[in-house]
Amino acid sequence: MALRRDAQGQVYIPGTSLVGLLRSAAEDLAPYVTGIQDPQSRSQPGLTSDLFGWSPEKGTSGGGQAARLTMLNALPEKALPNILEIRDHVGMDRKTGAARKGLFYNREVAPANSCFKFEFYVQE
Repeated sequence: MALRRDAQGQVYIPGTSLVGLLRSAAEDLAPYVTGIQDPQSRSQPGLTSDLFGWSPEKGTSGGGQAARLTMLNALPEKALPNILEIRDHVGMDRKTGAARKGLFYNREVAPANSCFKFEFYVQE
């Protein structure tokens, strides 16, 4: 997962990234919990969208619901080294499936044994 740094240089994992992972896992598990095999839509009410929110599809009016789940940024449990691992990446062209020319980038990642703590809140 990509790390970010705040204005003071503190490493964190954005809460929005964590919510996205959590929502994806909840959507994968929902059919097993409810017995409903149809995938849930992010544009209408349902088991997961009730917690994570939803908005109507483009071109329709009204409806929607804000998320009831608020996830704070995850912070390291203990100080991480000043220099983290840097991994190189190449952007892919979706049409050709090959590396996209000129789209080389790198990303800072935490060492494998790093632990992060986070908090989340759910509105009733």
